[in-house]
Amino acid sequence: MKPFTFISLFVLIAMIGCNNENQSQVKSFDLEDVKSISVEHLIKEIPLDFLVRFGDFMLTDDYLVFNDQASINEKGIHLFDKNTFEFITSTEIH
Repeated sequence: MKPFTFISLFVLIAMIGCNNENQSQVKSFDLEDVKSISVEHLIKEIPLDFLVRFGDFMLTDDYLVFNDQASINEKGIHLFDKNTFEFITSTEIH
């Protein structure tokens, strides 16, 4: 009988806790309020003379850093100029 009492008490507390008193503060989403902008003219191609497979990009000061996780050569950290995407150098992963 104790498990039934415990479960009943848990369900009662859950129902009280899920009571939504903030329905007046809820705003419905209207698709007509969404504004779209075109960024097609802002897209730049990154010229890569080496094979990049899997990794992550980070912006640091004036550099775009690519950490190549699956490098097939021994250099896995590549530095680019953030504004022009010009390749600067690569370093080894230790």
